[in-house]
Amino acid sequence: MSILLTGGSQSGKTTIAAVLAQRVNFPLVKVISADKYIGFSEIGKINEIKRVFDDAYKSEASVIIIDDIENIVEYVRIGPHFSNVILQSLISLLKRNSPESN
Repeated sequence: MSILLTGGSQSGKTTIAAVLAQRVNFPLVKVISADKYIGFSEIGKINEIKRVFDDAYKSEASVIIIDDIENIVEYVRIGPHFSNVILQSLISLLKRNSPESN
């Protein structure tokens, strides 16, 4: 299941998601945030993001919070330009069924 929280910048969306995940006591809560991938190449980012999703599938229940997705996909308003490789990887990972459902 995917849930999208929207709102203004610095409105607390990530905090709300993290608090809810902790209160429900999910065994695995991971945050994918742009600041964790500073200096990574596109492929490096994709590999690290995929690793988070792979870890989540190993857990009986998990929450992945994707924070600041615009910066993760390297979105620039002028143009607009972004990394299609990273975006397509995220879309594929979000749509992927768990191994148990196959």
